[in-house]
Amino acid sequence: MKAKKKKQYNTAGTARNMASIIYCLALFTLQLGCGKHQENTTSEKTQQREMPTSASFQELGFFGNIKASMWPEFLEAVQHNVALSRRESGNMVFSLYQPENEKLAPIWFERFHTKSAHNFHKEQAYFQEAIAVIQRSLEGDAKAIRLLVLDEFPATLPIKAAEPARSRHVITLYAVKEEKRQSFLQTMSPLIANSRKSTGNLEFNLYQHAEDAKVFVLIEGWKTRSHHEANTDKEHVRKFGSQTKDFFVSKPSDTRWILKDISTKNQ
Repeated sequence: MKAKKKKQYNTAGTARNMASIIYCLALFTLQLGCGKHQENTTSEKTQQREMPTSASFQELGFFGNIKASMWPEFLEAVQHNVALSRRESGNMVFSLYQPENEKLAPIWFERFHTKSAHNFHKEQAYFQEAIAVIQRSLEGDAKAIRLLVLDEFPATLPIKAAEPARSRHVITLYAVKEEKRQSFLQTMSPLIANSRKSTGNLEFNLYQHAEDAKVFVLIEGWKTRSHHEANTDKEHVRKFGSQTKDFFVSKPSDTRWILKDISTKNQ
């Protein structure tokens, strides 16, 4: 979904404002970049074992702020791209989100069966047309991170919401301390299993950053805001919060987005 000229991508920001998002992106860039020049406490073999084996391609992207004057044209172009992309045989998921507070800072998530399928997608005329509009619409640069499906928690395909306009979607980025990685995954297991069983759940998938085995992204989908809030009040969510207080490099609440689905017209 990104233009070819934007090849430097890393993790992203906060739910509060885009300035904080760019700040967090810079922090994660430093974490990933500096690690190449520092002594690593984990061997290369261990790092390789931690990398998932799924061949599917996932990308989570942040457009940043969109010019208000360009919003209608931007939305039409991207929604058209989403609609046609979903028809591609290699596509599994393609969604466009906007913060519930109506901020013009949309987020996209796409998933393809293989990297080749994603490359095929980028060759399509409608993709190129959308990119042209996107580049005219951005106030800054789009940022994206490639994600991997975890072997421990195979990602499920989202259930289609009967009323997408009423659905709620939550994306949370977790930067986990190196020594807490396995504990984090163990603690996440009952959270995923129980949340997927909760009434109104559409999606509850955990992904790993493709370049850093300690960074994870949780993508949730719920039929309504009420369904999401009901799950948040349940014991398995409270238990996860209490057990993971000292697991993170930064507060997950600072890298959490509460979103609505704007993937298609007339939702």
